[in-house]
Amino acid sequence: MKVAIIFAAGSGTRLHPLTHEIHKSLIKFNGVPLIEHTINNLLQVPELTKIIIITGYLASDFNYLTVKYSNLTLVHNNHYSDYDSGYALKLVAKYFDGNSDIFIISGDMVSTTNHFNYEFATNVMVGVTRDSNDRKDDWTYELSDDGNIVDIIKSNDTNSFLAGEWSYVNKLWAKKLGQDLNSSEQVLMLKTIMVGKYLINNSIKHHIELKPYVLDFNSHWDIDNIKDLERTNKYFK
Repeated sequence: MKVAIIFAAGSGTRLHPLTHEIHKSLIKFNGVPLIEHTINNLLQVPELTKIIIITGYLASDFNYLTVKYSNLTLVHNNHYSDYDSGYALKLVAKYFDGNSDIFIISGDMVSTTNHFNYEFATNVMVGVTRDSNDRKDDWTYELSDDGNIVDIIKSNDTNSFLAGEWSYVNKLWAKKLGQDLNSSEQVLMLKTIMVGKYLINNSIKHHIELKPYVLDFNSHWDIDNIKDLERTNKYFK
């Protein structure tokens, strides 16, 4: 079985004023809200039993999804503006029971291909090749000698992989994550760490293999700012 958890709580401040009245995950591309592109791809995945969306900012605007999609549940994060994104994992800890593989997905990303259908041989975090003309500091993966992801760092190295917007966790690792997420000692850490960093730290703690699943720069986008929005729109006309 497989479960998908979509993070859609943030307020999208870098897209103001557009996101004053619409959540960035609900911005439409080719007439379809961004998050529904992801949902429709997930619905094609064999053995996917449930989709959970973590909401926060403009939470009620997502309510229609529970009517439209029968296997979809909303979980509200009351602390989306107070704590870092890692805290939201605590809210969905019950799904990390070792019975399902889990996709952990950002609600503001989209790809030209449905990569969720791929049969992953190990745990992965998406990495995106960089535009050779882009020299700005951005979140990238630091890899060990054997190719495991061991950190997320800011870098302007055009040979590095940009940190992508989703991860795949197999049952074995999901069970270990669940045990940690249900520990009271983890709460303080989860409040102050982004979800990607927490996953990486946890994989190292449990000696779990975690590899980059590399996508081409022009096939995968996350919508952080107006430039991203304009770039993505080119592919949805």
